[in-house]
Amino acid sequence: MKNIAFILIMCSFLGCDQGTADYIEELNNAPLINLGNGSEKPVVSDSIKVNLDFKNDPDFYQIKLSVTDENNNLSRIEYTQLEGIGVLLQEGDTLRNNSIAVNSDDQLKFEYYPQNYGNHTFLLTAFDAFETSSSARIELVSFENLPPVAVFDVSRIGQLSPFHYKIDASESYDRDERFGGRIVEYQYTILDRKFELLTDEMEFIFPSEGTYRVFVRVRDTNDALSEKSEFLLEIK
Repeated sequence: MKNIAFILIMCSFLGCDQGTADYIEELNNAPLINLGNGSEKPVVSDSIKVNLDFKNDPDFYQIKLSVTDENNNLSRIEYTQLEGIGVLLQEGDTLRNNSIAVNSDDQLKFEYYPQNYGNHTFLLTAFDAFETSSSARIELVSFENLPPVAVFDVSRIGQLSPFHYKIDASESYDRDERFGGRIVEYQYTILDRKFELLTDEMEFIFPSEGTYRVFVRVRDTNDALSEKSEFLLEIK
């Protein structure tokens, strides 16, 4: 489609009436804005693990943005922070007045640096020459660490004794594993005795028949401990 802004300029030059000019402007469509997140909707809801105490190489969230305007009237993109404190850079460069000049075929890359923990919400809004706009919304939760979760089972082995059992905690997981977190220690508590091991399972011979409480906690790379998980074992 031809540039409608150019057509209006020519219309003004040639003396078109106001009704014709208004009709031409009504043909204008808003720019289309898309985030490189595989979604048809220009919305991102995600999380990012950050260490605000580490200033030399701060953590950031990368955003890829493409904008198209079938009328070739694309004017600018504006950044608006709605929630949280952070800084948005365009490929390492500081934005001037939160406004970005663009071409219709540009694919833009941004880095968002959270400066506090919690919710962060901001908009990237594309405007055309008529101030018609569309927006992409980015919703992030920044956090320092999520504690791991202890999951385990107890099963009978019965090789060395009828009361020979295995405690298997291999299903335990770190909730921020996709950010590099992992479990580094397993704590087993049986008969008020604590065993701190690097392995996700252990074997134990109970003294006799009875009811026993078995507890497991796990520790992650940020030295955070999970809640205590409990298993009630009945040996008959």
